Amino acid sequence: MATIGELKVMYSGGSANVDQAMSIGGSISLAAAASVVSQIAGTPSPLIAGIAVLDARGHVAYGAGTLRWVNSSGQLLWRRPGGATFIGVPVVGNGIYTLGDSSGYLIVEVTATLPAATIDSSINISPATNRTFDNISPAQSLSGYADYRCFYLRTAIDVKLWIKKQPDGADTLQIALDPSGLNGTALQLLNEEDTTGVLSAISWSAPITQSGALVLGNLAPGAYRAFWVKRTVPPDTYVQVLENRSSLAFSALV
Repeated sequence: MATIGELKVMYSGGSANVDQAMSIGGSISLAAAASVVSQIAGTPSPLIAGIAVLDARGHVAYGAGTLRWVNSSGQLLWRRPGGATFIGVPVVGNGIYTLGDSSGYLIVEVTATLPAATIDSSINISPATNRTFDNISPAQSLSGYADYRCFYLRTAIDVKLWIKKQPDGADTLQIALDPSGLNGTALQLLNEEDTTGVLSAISWSAPITQSGALVLGNLAPGAYRAFWVKRTVPPDTYVQVLENRSSLAFSALV
């Protein structure tokens, strides 16, 4: 069964695409930098030999957290920024480990024998920006604008997708499944506005809870399915929001 660390959202736009602006359909990107991230984990200080930090997800607060290796018990622990307790797992060998809980996960990879001592390492968690959509221009905010992005979600069981948080600005999000199905190649747009109407037959919705979520189904190891996100900016939008954040949520059995 998959782990949370293996559950990834990937760009579309071809096997080597790492540019969110080009994630407008076509095949899944397999590039290392094509995984869509919402939060960034900084370089551990001090470094812990044998550990590579891969990802940070779902943190409810930003700032410095603490990664702890406890040699006596063979455990890796994570205390999120602003958190009061350490949460972790025993290390049973090299591999990917997910530390924390729904208030903040740190995903690390153990690549070698860990130190023969207990070590605390500080890791700064910060928000990632412009990883899905780019900035809206003044002209677009005045005339109104709609653009699209296509992403793939891979490797999980009983996957469901919904909108956890709409943008802070005047724009709104809707989501839809691509008709290609399991392991299929998504529809390809000519441009981000879909001026040729490729997506005209897709059914859009904006579910805000798991009970109303889109169902992607079972994605065995290595399997994937494409979905679309539509961003709509209404005409005559005059207020600029510098940190316009939104988030999608997905659930799965791991």
